[in-house]
Amino acid sequence: MKEKPIIFTAGVLLTLAGSVCHAQDQQRDQQAVQVKSSVTTLRLKDRPSVAVIRRDLSRVSGNVTAVGEEDFVITRKGPSDRATDVTVRYRDVLEMSGGGIRISFAPDPRSRVHGHWDDVKALRHYTYIGVVLKNGKDMYGRFAGADEKKLTLLGQTNDAVLRIPSDMVTRVFGYSDGKNGVKENTRKGLKVGSEVGAPAALIVAPVATGVGALIGLGQQKQAKILLVFAR
Repeated sequence: MKEKPIIFTAGVLLTLAGSVCHAQDQQRDQQAVQVKSSVTTLRLKDRPSVAVIRRDLSRVSGNVTAVGEEDFVITRKGPSDRATDVTVRYRDVLEMSGGGIRISFAPDPRSRVHGHWDDVKALRHYTYIGVVLKNGKDMYGRFAGADEKKLTLLGQTNDAVLRIPSDMVTRVFGYSDGKNGVKENTRKGLKVGSEVGAPAALIVAPVATGVGALIGLGQQKQAKILLVFAR
């Protein structure tokens, strides 16, 4: 007897996607508990020094000076030794080291499903990111915002703008070299601005194409590859 093919309707697909998102939310809740548990063991009187990478790809380094229910405070020195307090939510911690703590929730960059589009929207502006499209092509640039319809990248200059329809994006990567992203000489930014659409193809200067290229960029420059979003 010939088996009938299984057909997933739009409703079923939405249910499956919702289940994945729910599971990831639960995982992040558990991760936040782990971070809180670790931070609360620190001896604040010793002003332990830590380094944190948040999920928006920003980096915070300094001394832990306060611990709360939902967040903790890192005090760091600025110009002229001025102290600045930065509040970090436990849920926002992607990686943390120092004070006897080593935590990392960074996923395998080759993961097939990870994160939400809201994670992309929440990225820190002007952070260097890599994007992979449905056609396998990749591009690099500075994040300039995202909404439900598009992701915007800036190239070498602020007038080199590329707007990418969100439904064309399959992966978004960040890189960390310890100084908030990829160094100036590690990427080849956009040459000109364009709306990505028809054959106006992607006006970029790619090193190669696809996931392997983006991962390779990090490996060649000894940068940490941070997967933000994959579907």
